[in-house]
Amino acid sequence: MASTQQLDTACFPVTRLEVQKPKQANYSRLALLTGIRVFNKHTLNLNDSSLTIPEFVYNMHNVKTWPAIFNIQYRIFPLPGFIINKDGLTVFEIKKKQSHYTNSENL
Repeated sequence: MASTQQLDTACFPVTRLEVQKPKQANYSRLALLTGIRVFNKHTLNLNDSSLTIPEFVYNMHNVKTWPAIFNIQYRIFPLPGFIINKDGLTVFEIKKKQSHYTNSENL
């Protein structure tokens, strides 16, 4: 996947994610998950490392209409991380180099 560069930023293309209403109410948080292939068949899976701990980014109880549509983009520069928009508003964005982020919804 090629990245694009605009105004001192470098980002991958936007991915549209359509989330259907969960059948069970206890599934209420949207999370980013990472799996890492270290070498050949050697991998780091869910919770194997601090890099593979889920990052909860949105409380799905806040969705008013279904399906919920999210636009997700990975920014490479100046601060690497995900930017997630819903209904034209940023709901999650990495703001600082330390593992801090802004999240406009209460998790």
